[in-house]
Amino acid sequence: MLSCCSLSQLLLCEGVVQAVVCVSRSRVVTSSHSASGSSLQVFTLSDSGSTPGPQPLVSPGVCVGALAAVAGLPDALIGSDESGRLFIWNLKTGQLLQRIILGEDLSHMACLRGYSYCGVLFVLLQHQLLSSLEEEVKEKDEESKKMALFSLVAINPMSGKSTLATRLYPPNAWSGRLCEADVSGSSVVGLSQSGCVCVWQLWPRGPSWMVPAPESEGWQLARWGGEGTLLTGHHNGDVTLHCYSQTSLCHQEDFLKI
Repeated sequence: MLSCCSLSQLLLCEGVVQAVVCVSRSRVVTSSHSASGSSLQVFTLSDSGSTPGPQPLVSPGVCVGALAAVAGLPDALIGSDESGRLFIWNLKTGQLLQRIILGEDLSHMACLRGYSYCGVLFVLLQHQLLSSLEEEVKEKDEESKKMALFSLVAINPMSGKSTLATRLYPPNAWSGRLCEADVSGSSVVGLSQSGCVCVWQLWPRGPSWMVPAPESEGWQLARWGGEGTLLTGHHNGDVTLHCYSQTSLCHQEDFLKI
């Protein structure tokens, strides 16, 4: 990884890394392949860029392909596998607190972010669409266009019971498969393979916003740059900043050209 303080590179772990996430208090959590499923480790970075020995997390015995922080609970971590199972850890103790089976209709998903509210754990899941590119070209009917891209699930972390809270659907102008997503607070941005960028608001719910591209080729990158700032990258090297609020999305400036 690259340390922002010293701009120096630091090797945290080797092997096949399946997932990595940065959490509060300068900690980085990795999930790497092992004979028992996944090996999960927590690295705490110092201001000098060094790190002591990693703290292990209890492995659930399966391959954990996605990790996410939980807003409101700095020492909680969630992870998911492709079979529709969700896991909750205590980062301080390394203990695996809960295994939750979300069900077949929520399989092939990746957790993006957790939210703790009044004792309820809300988890934002990204759908991993498995259709081929040829199938996508053939699917022109209205039903395929309205396939949900994200699901928000409400979970009782004590009992493990869960229920679907809401889904996020693409707007009519959206085309192509969702290839990546980013979350900032309750705002979600998604990028399709065809270059479409859209912003959704989890709460309060409002309209989705498409980000118009300067050319027909579309965008190749979409990331949150901080609260209220969306960064998009174009294939020609342009990087653009956009101001975002719950009621508007407007172009701010061309930031730089690589």
